Amino acid sequence: VFSDDILANHAIQKILTRSRRYEEKAVLLDTVLTAARAYIKLLLAMSNQTIHNDNIGVTRKNLEIARNKAAVGTVNAAEVSRWESEMAANQIRLNDSHRDLLTARMSLNQVLDRPITREFTLEDVGPDKGIELMITDPGVYRFLSNLKLAKRFSNFLVIESDRHLPELNQVQENIKAQERIVLNRERAMYLPDVTLKGTADKIIEEYEARQKTGSDLDHPWTVSLSASWPIFTGGAHTKDLAKSRYQLRQQQLQEKNLVNLMQLDIRSKLETAAVSAREIALAETGNAAASKSFEIIQAGYAQGRNSLTELVDAQNAKLSSQQALASARYQFVLDFLEMERATGRFHFLDTPDKKQAFLLRLKEYMETTPTKDS
Repeated sequence: VFSDDILANHAIQKILTRSRRYEEKAVLLDTVLTAARAYIKLLLAMSNQTIHNDNIGVTRKNLEIARNKAAVGTVNAAEVSRWESEMAANQIRLNDSHRDLLTARMSLNQVLDRPITREFTLEDVGPDKGIELMITDPGVYRFLSNLKLAKRFSNFLVIESDRHLPELNQVQENIKAQERIVLNRERAMYLPDVTLKGTADKIIEEYEARQKTGSDLDHPWTVSLSASWPIFTGGAHTKDLAKSRYQLRQQQLQEKNLVNLMQLDIRSKLETAAVSAREIALAETGNAAASKSFEIIQAGYAQGRNSLTELVDAQNAKLSSQQALASARYQFVLDFLEMERATGRFHFLDTPDKKQAFLLRLKEYMETTPTKDS
């Protein structure tokens, strides 16, 4: 009729089922992030191969200039040999970039559980194309340009993560289950187990019996209701209660520690992502300057105003700036995906309604939260 052990077990299993669902969600988010890392790594490898392939064309042109100058006697054969050496070195770099591309493609296939050698039709991603990050919204991006707004934005993300972070939700469900265990241990000190029993003897059919039973009322039956209390258990209930309370305190401390780690993770990743956003502009400036410098020095080399060493340095600087720009753009996307994972959700996976609701909550928070509290 009544047993708190049975009721507690039923309630705890329901709570643990929700906990396992949050655990499954965390694994899903990690899988999405792993696939995103592999995808961006592949895009970066493709970009590097293109950059090295273009650099081969530049080296080929410089070699042609050196040969023309050697033909008219303005430089010696050693300068031509130097450019031939540069061509060989750049071809090695191109071969390495091709290897990196194949490796990245196989890694992404492995993550997606596809045949390892299957080809891809890829869509490029960047700060303003291919993927809808929350930060690519102009209204959100401007928060990074002001320290107070950026801090207030991080506070909002922390509040949002309290609702969405599956690891935190899982710990909270585990605490609920442990609280029910504590309650069960407390009730075991005074609540009885109530049992209802009934028995009845009835002959369903009688065969070849000399004397038949007169009536069903002649058949014996009993009904009993009993309650049992723990009068003496040798201190077992007291020990179980103390142990369950200690485990509850442990889980509460785990929740507190997880909240602190969550806040650190969100704030540090947002700061990293903000730096990545600023580095794109710096990388674009550096690439433009390096490209212009290379064009000037290449023209000067053809006319005899600049030396081979100056042109090699300018070409290498241009190559490095191109790689830095490609890396900055893809790192921007990856850093913000890392930040979104820290909040327990990916903006680009939400429905349009959820995205709009998020942006409305963010706008309201930024407009109503006092600056001094940020």
